[in-house]
Amino acid sequence: MRLHVSGLTFAYGEEPIVDGVDLSVAAGELLGIVGPNGSGKTTLLCCLDRILEPDAGTVSVDGDDLAGLSRAEIARRIGYVPQEDRRTFPTTVFDTILLGRTPHAGWRTGEDDREATAEVIDRLGLEPYALRSVDELSGGQRRMVSIGRAIVGEPSVLLLDEPTAGLDVRHRLEVLELLRELLADGTAAVMVIHDLNLAARYCDRLAMLREGRVVATGDPGILTPETIREVYGVEATVTNHGGRRLVIPERPFAEGIDRFDGDAD
Repeated sequence: MRLHVSGLTFAYGEEPIVDGVDLSVAAGELLGIVGPNGSGKTTLLCCLDRILEPDAGTVSVDGDDLAGLSRAEIARRIGYVPQEDRRTFPTTVFDTILLGRTPHAGWRTGEDDREATAEVIDRLGLEPYALRSVDELSGGQRRMVSIGRAIVGEPSVLLLDEPTAGLDVRHRLEVLELLRELLADGTAAVMVIHDLNLAARYCDRLAMLREGRVVATGDPGILTPETIREVYGVEATVTNHGGRRLVIPERPFAEGIDRFDGDAD
């Protein structure tokens, strides 16, 4: 397994946000993390990348416990694509992606780093924008740049937090098709995603979270009316369409479920 997670727990004060999570992801596999707002999805990703220090449990990449690795070594092992890019200054597409080589090259990048950056730009179809400021790009193009910065360091594991958020249908599909192509080299990926139908279409396996716990894990067949009711509190019809799982919500709220459980994950 490229990524192995055991008993991962994180709390803010007395309130557990991630509660005893066990996960594993193999080389070339895409694991989708799904669940309602406030279920701990983004917090889980931050714990996997050690942006947040877990209170308990272990995260291992290629058999090495991240707790024993330096921040630079973790950055070489894991590429992270946040839901929002909070850059405060304009940089070109080339320079932004080149930043992903920093864990390998430090501040003094060389010809190998520049060649790796050029290769990623070609692979993502960003050649026409290489010298353009990222601030001038569309949302879909900026998302591609974020992915490029994460993969240019050739990580073993890729973590993506809602990579299709805010994109139209075409750009959602382009990002997810690209992601599937990128995993062909043996990278393992964990993706937080809200759209259950896209999750079922593109993910090899899913982990369904509620209140920080994994309620169900497995192939997209775990999306059943029963698990959707338990995790989301909604009634849904689940069918197979063209060989894929199709989830059709029927009623917005099930009895006994709060109507709103928070904005943040």
